[in-house]
Amino acid sequence: MKPGGSLVYVVCTVLREEAEDVVEALRAERPESTAAPFDAREVIAAFGEVARFRATPHIRGARGTFVARVVRASGR
Repeated sequence: MKPGGSLVYVVCTVLREEAEDVVEALRAERPESTAAPFDAREVIAAFGEVARFRATPHIRGARGTFVARVVRASGR
């Protein structure tokens, strides 16, 4: 990820080790990266101002999906 860039991680799973744990491992390996809230109206309307969310079948009929956004500081 380039300085100032962002990464959106999307995976079709409900397993923590394939979702949150992957994002946390990235952030541990790259301490200059931080969670960043999504600015999409649809995400905010459904989940609030969040940097990660999980959609499950009872929410809009979605499959088990995890989405997270991470940005890298522009100074590094």
